[in-house]
Amino acid sequence: MKNALRSPVLVRLMIAFCVISAPFTHAASVFISEFMAQNTLSLQDEDGEYSDWVEIYNAGTTNINLPGWRLTDDAGDTAKWVFPETNLAPGTFIIVFCSDKNRRIGGAELHANFKLSASGEYLGLYQADGAVAHEYAPSFPAQTADMSFGIPAGTESNALIGANAPCRARVPTDDSLGMAWASNSFNDGGWQAGTTGVGFERGTGYESMIGLDVGAAMYASNASCYIRVPFVVANAAQIRRLTLQTTFDDGYVPYLNGRKGPGANNPDDLVWDSQATGVSAEPETAVVDVSDLSGALVDGTNVLAFHGLNQTNTSSDFLVLPRLDGVRDLFSPGTTPAVLATPTPGAMNGSAFVMTTSKARFSHERGFYDAPFVLTLSSDTPGATIRYRTDFYEPTVSGGILHTGPIWITKTTCVRAIAYTNGYLPSECITRTFIFPAQVVTQSATQTAAGFPGTWVQAGGSSVSADYGMDQRIVGPSDICGGVYRASITNDLRSIPSISIVTTISNLFDRYAGIYSNPNGIGDNWERPCSFEYINDPRDPDGMQINCGLRIHGEANRSINNRKHSFRFLFKSQYGDSKLRYPLFAGDPVEEYNTIVLRCMYGDSCVGNRDGTYLREQWAHDTQRAFGHPVGLHGRLVHLYVNGLYWGLYNAVERPDDAYMADHVAEPRENWDILQGLVTAAEVSLAEGSRAAYDAMMALVPKSPTTTISDVTYAQLEQYLDMPLYAEYMLLQLYSQNYDWPNKNWRVACQRNLADPAGPPVIKFRYNLWDQESTLGFYAQDRTTVGNDLTGNNGRIGPAQIYKRIRGHRKFKRLFGDRAHKHMFNGGALTVESNMARWVALMVDTKGAVVGESARWGDHTFVSAPYTRDRFTFNPSTNWYQAMGGRTNSWFPLRNAYFLNSLKNAGLYPTVDAPSFNQFGGPISGEFSLVMTAPAGTIYYTTDASDPAKEDDTVGATASAYSAPVPLAQNVRVKARTKSGSLWSALTEAVFIAGRPSLRVTELMYHPPAPPVGSPFLAEDFEFIELANIGTTTLPVRTFAFTKGIQYDLSNSLVQLAPQQCLVIAKNPAAFVTRYDTSSYAVVGGYAQSLDNSGEQIAFDDALYSTVQDFAYIDTWYPETDGGGYSLTIKNVSGPVDLWNTQEGWRGSFLQLGTPGYIEVPEPACLLFLLAAFAARRRMAPGQRAAAGMPRMRGGSGDDMRRV
Repeated sequence: MKNALRSPVLVRLMIAFCVISAPFTHAASVFISEFMAQNTLSLQDEDGEYSDWVEIYNAGTTNINLPGWRLTDDAGDTAKWVFPETNLAPGTFIIVFCSDKNRRIGGAELHANFKLSASGEYLGLYQADGAVAHEYAPSFPAQTADMSFGIPAGTESNALIGANAPCRARVPTDDSLGMAWASNSFNDGGWQAGTTGVGFERGTGYESMIGLDVGAAMYASNASCYIRVPFVVANAAQIRRLTLQTTFDDGYVPYLNGRKGPGANNPDDLVWDSQATGVSAEPETAVVDVSDLSGALVDGTNVLAFHGLNQTNTSSDFLVLPRLDGVRDLFSPGTTPAVLATPTPGAMNGSAFVMTTSKARFSHERGFYDAPFVLTLSSDTPGATIRYRTDFYEPTVSGGILHTGPIWITKTTCVRAIAYTNGYLPSECITRTFIFPAQVVTQSATQTAAGFPGTWVQAGGSSVSADYGMDQRIVGPSDICGGVYRASITNDLRSIPSISIVTTISNLFDRYAGIYSNPNGIGDNWERPCSFEYINDPRDPDGMQINCGLRIHGEANRSINNRKHSFRFLFKSQYGDSKLRYPLFAGDPVEEYNTIVLRCMYGDSCVGNRDGTYLREQWAHDTQRAFGHPVGLHGRLVHLYVNGLYWGLYNAVERPDDAYMADHVAEPRENWDILQGLVTAAEVSLAEGSRAAYDAMMALVPKSPTTTISDVTYAQLEQYLDMPLYAEYMLLQLYSQNYDWPNKNWRVACQRNLADPAGPPVIKFRYNLWDQESTLGFYAQDRTTVGNDLTGNNGRIGPAQIYKRIRGHRKFKRLFGDRAHKHMFNGGALTVESNMARWVALMVDTKGAVVGESARWGDHTFVSAPYTRDRFTFNPSTNWYQAMGGRTNSWFPLRNAYFLNSLKNAGLYPTVDAPSFNQFGGPISGEFSLVMTAPAGTIYYTTDASDPAKEDDTVGATASAYSAPVPLAQNVRVKARTKSGSLWSALTEAVFIAGRPSLRVTELMYHPPAPPVGSPFLAEDFEFIELANIGTTTLPVRTFAFTKGIQYDLSNSLVQLAPQQCLVIAKNPAAFVTRYDTSSYAVVGGYAQSLDNSGEQIAFDDALYSTVQDFAYIDTWYPETDGGGYSLTIKNVSGPVDLWNTQEGWRGSFLQLGTPGYIEVPEPACLLFLLAAFAARRRMAPGQRAAAGMPRMRGGSGDDMRRV
């Protein structure tokens, strides 16, 4: 029974007005602020039903006690429904469902004794003395489904922080404050006090703007200053828009009650002594919409904090002078009511609904074209005007070409269009890129005619010549490659998907504001609006487009001399949708993205490396996912076009930030701490959240020459660090020989414990691979000594600092050896065969695309002997196939043996050989016998998931010594080790599958009837799912978990289900036992989700077998099960699993309230079953029987009911 507010379906809207005026009166500060008279999917009541609702608001300043107040839909019956004892505080709302259920219990959900008429009728609120408080008279207008009607919120502007505001400041001397200083609860009593602005002036100019001079503490000491400006807010929830005006020199980052906002000239990763990334004007003023921070406001004292930044610690002046303005929602019954833009039951109303002009429609899809065509534009809004542009600017209602007829498209063109009409908001700008590959092939180095500059000039004056051209020596008519690429290039450009960026030329190449001509620009101040298009994916030929923010990304590749730079896309509501909602990466379980990075792969490309493969990064991510890492990144190679110009081959990949972790692991986003290693950071840089837990974890492994750690400290470290995932992360880094790490290129995340931010996190720290371009070098390189040095790439930093300290501990050595064995043997992710399969798959996908890249950038570094895909006499060592051969012919075939020997020498892999199985897991049938072999020693094995070896190296309590083939007849996990003397081998572990487990879902109570009035429980508390063992042997349930519909893991359950026995998973076990006799079956549960009353997908998995059942139910199959008191029960528990997806496979239960704990036998044996069930019901307490009602028997067809 899912209970959620859902967005209205606007496609159903058929309204011939934008704002409706209706007569009404009011006489008090309490009024009907909003109502919905035709609710089908907006707000559910406690019974899971979509009842009409009325919202009442107290706009006054005192509490209003509502007993005796009345609500009515009949002007002639003003006391139709009377409020119970209900207190309505100032600025708060109360919802009354107009459901005709008449529930009047104070503090509980309220239900009136009438329903609203969608065709329009009277609606009035009366005070206890009979006076009209507020009414819609003589009637409100006809209503549309799932659109609410009420009082639009007005607005009022307030200066929350004005001139000469009290403030405090401190120049930090270390990082001891973390981020605590930015919160509104921080005690800044010892800080320097004054008024805004904060700064210093060693010359002349800023004196009149400075109210708090920090020059004595800041000059020549630190380029950073912490600033706190307190302010008081009443009714914070009413503030809907915030504008921050900051006059500054040279940079800043704001925080509202600890939540970070957009700054200027700031590095992405701030530390206590950060410097500004650019120089401001003298001074500069930025006015920024920071409404995204309004949710951080609280009633009472708030703090706007600033991390002020100077360019250096010896700059001659510094200034941060803020002004914060808020726009407050005003709610008044004197405002003309209207259809509201969005239903907001229980919250402040938004604006009146105004129709938006339908987006411009294009007659042709984005993508590739070989011949000219005629493009036409249209809009679904009658009479709409359309304007378009092809010069990369967005058109406006007053700027752009009026679309009056067909547009002739003869070359690569980016068309941007809007539609608008009177009385409607203009549509969003839509962009489509039409690419003519034959023209791309001849792309000239000079693009001034298209508006591109011939030189890229930075703000400081340095410049490089622009690079736009396709090398005609590679793909031209007089090429030096024997025509190989000339014949294939147009197909090569289509061989993988493409991304098209469209933005103004100035956004990219302006001397002072262009992000591409100023690639070192970092932070919010260097973000520009753009259009993002995805083109030519076979999974979706139509592609997609979204408007978003664009930045330059990366570190080393930002040098202007590199010319080919990485990009980052940021999806924000200020540009369009707040997320990219599209299945960008095949196989990614998440299809919503806050950020996507386009990596130029500098260190693995012809721009930065003669051995460039373009595959190292993606191979590493694919491998980490093959390990089963829960947050291994998804990505793929794409072609990139910038304003219609081909820009080369890029790696599109997810970015492991806090939004990524929330989407892939667990909400909420703000609870994630993300830290990273950067070349610009001495040790670690905080990306998001707090570093308190990270610092506490690293304090357990201080820098030291020793490789020992006590058992106590190791156990403490395990509370912070996800050790199995860490071991696999280190395994992959050491295996792939990442030499550009660990001094940088790592990211680590945890979800902090809010009660103790420095304590063990809720979700332990886990490391993500990031920037793996510098891997797969010389196969005979030993990286197991990483962390031995105090400096350099082997430095004792971050993950290497941990590794250095724990690699000698027996638990870690065993764990590491087990993980190495798992992945390097028996078809694991690091076997030669698996590695080659992933590499060759990437190679096949890229071999055509690399031709375009070589023509675009192959001459960047190798001018006279351009980089190409194939080997030619002019470039025997600078070609893609040469780099490929180095991996496929030597690196992967030879690396494993060398690496395994390195691990043995380092004590990270045992010298005793692990057991081999005659079949390494998988399906088994008949009288299968497992044969285990080992060159020496005794093999010990288990079949109960325990380890054959104890931590103290003794033999496990349930382990058996192998002496003869082991018969296997059911699903089982076998673990085995070899013991030779006192030494143990690595673990060999395999799962054998004899068939689908005999556990089935046999009953669903997805929409229970409501409990009696006065019950402490809700209807949804009585939901349950029944599982039954339909097999012939006892079945432990600890390996099963529900993964769809509800999330519930049985791994901690000790229940062993006998044949034909049932287990009930109850949403609320405490509620369940008040309705049912549970003496003959087990009840577990307490799941957070609710089953959907309209039907949904249900699935449960087995840790051994994988998905056991995955099916959908629908509420319309048997209406009596949709709140009518009956459950859905399966007809034939032993039938094919496909039946669970059909109406024919189910029926309504024989008894009211269902039959939990019993398998309903097929008719005609139901009578005996019912007699037994009825006898069990008779054993219930009288109060329980009264709550449940007498059981009823139904005919199998579900159409005839009679008492038993």
